[in-house]
Amino acid sequence: MFRVLILQPDSLAFTRRLVEAVLDKYRAAAGPGDALLARYEYLFIVSGVIGLLGDWIEAGFPIGAKEFADVVLKMALAAASCEKEIQR
Repeated sequence: MFRVLILQPDSLAFTRRLVEAVLDKYRAAAGPGDALLARYEYLFIVSGVIGLLGDWIEAGFPIGAKEFADVVLKMALAAASCEKEIQR
């Protein structure tokens, strides 16, 4: 079912709901700061993760779930780290 929701051309509504649901949790954990910048950072990371997930599914799961999760985590942390460097 997740494959259908992620890979369908008309999955934009699902993707937006998914991003908003995760963003709501992030807002609570992020604390005070520039809310717009935090939103953009998180949208960038979540959109990238959804793209990676869609490609992983479409390719028939070419690597294991643990390895895929490690790749996603490293990329997300790298993106968050870049944003912190820009703020300095």
